Amino acid sequence: MASSLPTSRRWRAHPRTGRAAFERGSLDAWITYGVQAQAVRASVGAQVLTTGLGRLSGNYLYAASPAALADPARRAAIIDYLGRVQRSYRWADAHADTSASLVGAATEVPAAIYTRQRQERSAPTRLAPVDASAIASQQSVADTFAKAGVIPAAVNVAPLWDQSLNGDLKGIET
Repeated sequence: MASSLPTSRRWRAHPRTGRAAFERGSLDAWITYGVQAQAVRASVGAQVLTTGLGRLSGNYLYAASPAALADPARRAAIIDYLGRVQRSYRWADAHADTSASLVGAATEVPAAIYTRQRQERSAPTRLAPVDASAIASQQSVADTFAKAGVIPAAVNVAPLWDQSLNGDLKGIET
């Protein structure tokens, strides 16, 4: 069972490791996300017991180094990249079946799994400026993981966030 792993190693497990353990029956239950959750439902008929809706923000983070943000040319490239990401999200929403087929072919995962993931998501994927609720959501997750011993110690996540691109993100097509 997952609880038999030493606390210091438990937090480092990769989703593929959890999936393999779940599929061979070494885990009775598994907390996971995204395509891993959909794939294990398809492979072994796993049942969803509950979702993160109302517990987790659903935020996926984009990170940049402070040096890149301080360099005007690199910062402009980051903003351009984020604009492309946002446009790809919009395109995928407008062309859901084609998107699922393309991503499925690229990852060798059945397109139906991506279709189901899109159908069951909490909200459409979009880029959003960093705000207090995003930081608070991540802090809540970190606090929960620290209390459960999944990470070795409590952490303050606020210094990991940067709001300097918020104005630029408002200019990106939404």
